[in-house]
Amino acid sequence: FEQNKPIIFASTIHKFVHHMKKLIFTFIILSGLLYSFHLTAQNKLTVNIKGIKKQKGHILISLADSSADFMKQGKYGRKAKIKGNTVKVEFTDIPKGKYAVSLFQDENDNNKLDKSILGMPKEKYGFSNNPKTTFGPPKYEECVFSVEGDTSIEINL
Repeated sequence: FEQNKPIIFASTIHKFVHHMKKLIFTFIILSGLLYSFHLTAQNKLTVNIKGIKKQKGHILISLADSSADFMKQGKYGRKAKIKGNTVKVEFTDIPKGKYAVSLFQDENDNNKLDKSILGMPKEKYGFSNNPKTTFGPPKYEECVFSVEGDTSIEINL
């Protein structure tokens, strides 16, 4: 009976060491993933929307990182209550890169840009870089700006 004790004890120690190795390996992998996420997504984008004349509804804003997402839901979306002539919207943990913003004032809170019979917008809208929009919406390339750190842009409705 005395001879089995060292074998049982050694087996228990072996299992403990094996589990500790797994735990340490998992911790190292998770730490690396969290650190790499922190390095890629640590910028703040502030969008200042000016020229709000009607004090009703919300501003629906979309931040896109490609032309395919531009003027759609986009990669990031926000809805901000209107409380004055200006609205400030912040996007946090934005990776460095090129983006474009499209937004509109949803006066009747139906979550869509209302248009006339001719397809012209009935509600105020805006884009990053404030391009002129005479015959249709601007292209993604006209609205693109870079986020290389904390960034602030201004959009006029």
